[in-house]
Amino acid sequence: MLVEAHDLWFRYGKEWTLAELELSVESSATLGIVGESGSGKSTLVRLLCGLITGASGTARYDGRDITEWLRRDAKQFRRHNQIVFQNPASSLDPRMRIRTSLTEPVKALERRVPTLQEIEQWLALVGLGSDVLARYPHQLSGGQLQRIAIARALSVNPTVLYADEPTSALDVSVQAQVLNLLMNLRQRLGLTLVMVSHDLAIVGRMSEQMIVMKSGRIVESGPTLNVMHNPQSDYTRTLIEAAQAVSLPTTGVYENRLANTRSGHATS
Repeated sequence: MLVEAHDLWFRYGKEWTLAELELSVESSATLGIVGESGSGKSTLVRLLCGLITGASGTARYDGRDITEWLRRDAKQFRRHNQIVFQNPASSLDPRMRIRTSLTEPVKALERRVPTLQEIEQWLALVGLGSDVLARYPHQLSGGQLQRIAIARALSVNPTVLYADEPTSALDVSVQAQVLNLLMNLRQRLGLTLVMVSHDLAIVGRMSEQMIVMKSGRIVESGPTLNVMHNPQSDYTRTLIEAAQAVSLPTTGVYENRLANTRSGHATS
């Protein structure tokens, strides 16, 4: 198991945000985390990728306690664990041109300036050209900015990519493009992907494993198809009923996508 949490608790002030959490993520797998706003999804991924500390219980990356990683080799840990945030406009410095923003992770973690060839390779991964490098964030669309944010996260060759509601700030017309991009990158680069969303349809289509959170606790977990077709929790059933208009997957996530591709309905 690459990422693990055992009896994980966390609180802001006197309020417990996470309680009794147990999870494990295999290398190169995709885990979906779903739940309503305030369920603790974002807090969990911020703990797992080392952006916040102070939890009780155990959280491990590659067999080692994350707190120990951060104390002994924070740069190496952050190289392996990168996150893409919900709103790309707020995660990019508006005063920096895109080229400068893209170079920041490598400069901070590898202490070198990446070459133009490297930067162009990162952009190519996310379907963008070098024409964006001289622009500022406000000169790009939301979809382009999220692609920039993904490229920046990939620039240090992470092992785990956390995607925290990566499409909720985007227009509906570009959401599917970004989701398909993440799926393609996961397969192409062998990434372990942890996908956070309040949208059951997104998690159902992208993940092999799923956990459902409510009030800081995991109320259901297991293979995505099992959870969505045979929910054991009343809360999970409520989420599924709220997404009645969404066609639930009937095959594995990647087989389902392949079927769509053959019928000519997939986008890249």
